[in-house]
Amino acid sequence: ADALQLSRMLQKLADLPCATVALVQGNAFGGGVGLICACDIAVGVRSATFSLSEVRLGLIPATISPYVVPRISPAQARRYFLTGERFTAEKAVAIGLLHEVVEDEKELTDWAERLGSELMQSAPTAVAASKLLISAVQLRECDDTLLHETARRLSVQRESPEGREGVGAFLDKRKPSWTAAQ
Repeated sequence: ADALQLSRMLQKLADLPCATVALVQGNAFGGGVGLICACDIAVGVRSATFSLSEVRLGLIPATISPYVVPRISPAQARRYFLTGERFTAEKAVAIGLLHEVVEDEKELTDWAERLGSELMQSAPTAVAASKLLISAVQLRECDDTLLHETARRLSVQRESPEGREGVGAFLDKRKPSWTAAQ
């Protein structure tokens, strides 16, 4: 029952329509790595340590695997799922777990504030649609069906209030107003 609750919580986090951000300050082992992988963007301090440690407890990283494997790649998942070894923040960036490493907690706070400012410039429904787009295309072959689907998604977004506001703002050389587009 606990495993299913964790699975559902990770799915809810991953499926949120807004951008989700993991800020890692300490150790992230097992389910902590799963939480990071369920987020859209992740940054950690240089001193952070990571491990997919389940095998060292006689367990397997089953509930987090749907998020960890695509994030770090099957090849990296094999290594870290099977060894349970610890790795650094720099290695976490190299394998795709983190997007960036910062020196300390103050720099992490500054980074989060800058990212928040960047995200506030993004249209909320376009962010949600982009997340759905990534899920829809990430493991598919780039065939005619996919090309038609992605063109359809763009057309829908372009005709949305946010799409019209964003393009209009660009053409008018002004900042878009996402609240006016709703």
